[in-house]
Amino acid sequence: GTPTQNYKDGNKIEFIVHRNADKQIIKAVFTTDTVDDHHAELSILRVVASRDALTGISNRFSGEKNVKEALQTPDAKIFAIMDCDSFKDINDNYGHPTGDKVLIEVAKALSDVFGRDNVMRLGGDEFAALITDPEAIGLALDEGIEAIFAPMHKRLEKIEIPQLKGKYPTL
Repeated sequence: GTPTQNYKDGNKIEFIVHRNADKQIIKAVFTTDTVDDHHAELSILRVVASRDALTGISNRFSGEKNVKEALQTPDAKIFAIMDCDSFKDINDNYGHPTGDKVLIEVAKALSDVFGRDNVMRLGGDEFAALITDPEAIGLALDEGIEAIFAPMHKRLEKIEIPQLKGKYPTL
């Protein structure tokens, strides 16, 4: 059966977990009969579960879900996976707090260029962008894939992290 929490006031919350063949959780759903604090808490949980805790962009799970949904349409798309160049050296030479700042700033830069809903952190220093803009895709076809990444590189050059002493992250 479905786990249910019944309250004295008649409200109830049900928790439903969907698993794949390997028993991994692929979806967790809360349902409730109340529209008060529980509803607000659940909304918060949904946001927290879909965002990377450090950068605030989509996490791998929600990002993969968005990509799967986008692949259901026949429109052209570009899916790019990127990592921060020399990130281990940044952590080793400047410390993990500086590495965290780099990840946060890279996420902001990617969001500025590709749109917050189109970027995700896959883990560590790896990011991905789903590019669906027809103009950007046309540019890539006409001038090469690097043409759509030029604005990203320019945006990365604007990142200022004092500990890096004038250097900026590259992807």
